[in-house]
Amino acid sequence: MLPELHAISAFSFLRGSSDPEALVSRAAELEIPSLALIDRDGVSGGPRFQAAAREQGVRPIFGVNLALRDTGLDGRLALLVTSRVGYQNLCALVTIAKAKVTKEQAREGLASVTLAELAAHRAGLVAMLTAADVPLAGLALRRFDREAALRWSRAIVGVFGRDDAVVELTRHQHRPEERRTQRLVALARHLGVNAVATGDVRYARESDATLHDVFACIRERTTVDRAGRLLLPHHGWHLRSEESTRRSFRDLPAALREAERLAERCAFTLDNLGYELPDYGSLTPEEMSARLYELTMTKARERYRPEHPKAWAQLRKELGLIERLGFAGYFLIVWDIVEFCRTSGILVQGRGGAANSGVCYSLG
Repeated sequence: MLPELHAISAFSFLRGSSDPEALVSRAAELEIPSLALIDRDGVSGGPRFQAAAREQGVRPIFGVNLALRDTGLDGRLALLVTSRVGYQNLCALVTIAKAKVTKEQAREGLASVTLAELAAHRAGLVAMLTAADVPLAGLALRRFDREAALRWSRAIVGVFGRDDAVVELTRHQHRPEERRTQRLVALARHLGVNAVATGDVRYARESDATLHDVFACIRERTTVDRAGRLLLPHHGWHLRSEESTRRSFRDLPAALREAERLAERCAFTLDNLGYELPDYGSLTPEEMSARLYELTMTKARERYRPEHPKAWAQLRKELGLIERLGFAGYFLIVWDIVEFCRTSGILVQGRGGAANSGVCYSLG
């Protein structure tokens, strides 16, 4: 069964017109076994995507469309997650990109990473050179900057290697796109990497295309009547059946096989995350537990006056549980934050279960 390795949702602001649940629901109807959500500059739709996928029996694949801007390089690429480490690296890259810009600049798509930052966080990720990349988009034109396209592609392959970089091929029965697809096939062959077939999906159903046009007009600050080529050329950027996809790529069976192979590699889901709380400084788990015990008992003597045997028994019970669960570092970090706020004149208070915790009460 063929997966779909490239879909965006409404979390790609004004670029996708279907929410994650609608995409997953349509994928389930079409019996698409795996669906990749690759929104721009973030993974905000991920939890809803995962929940819907679990309910509908579709395997979710996670990714991000991220801008790369470096000397002589300016474009976007899709990053697909293959492992838990890959998801951590993906989130780190999104954080790095957004930490450089203001909120307004981030909305305009100006958040980006450099080649060095990409190289430092490439483990567990596959780079997909997408048809929408700025340097590669010129491949649709009769005259295009071949050197810019090659420089861009070689830089990505140089970071990820031939095993973890692929070239995306799309077909929507649009003649300029087909010229680009043929040139991308040649580019993949030249680079020695695999080409992969995707639908470059912007919305779940064909009927969602009109809303997509409206979103595009809002984004470009124009009207539907005046938008012209700012809109997609027709309403074909929706999820398609396996039969339709195989028919579109019948002359490129290797690209279909690569889609299936890549989907199998992208086995990570949010169920694989688990909890991994941060450490307190450079202390070992044993040192953190000892530090928390000493701090709690010292503070408890100030809070419980006179000393109360039941309180001491409760504190030892709680501290033992905290140590067994590996949460000592978390408690120390929260205590440190609260202390900073208190000494800086910042209003701070605990909430939730902290009200019923002797340790939290003792630590203030």
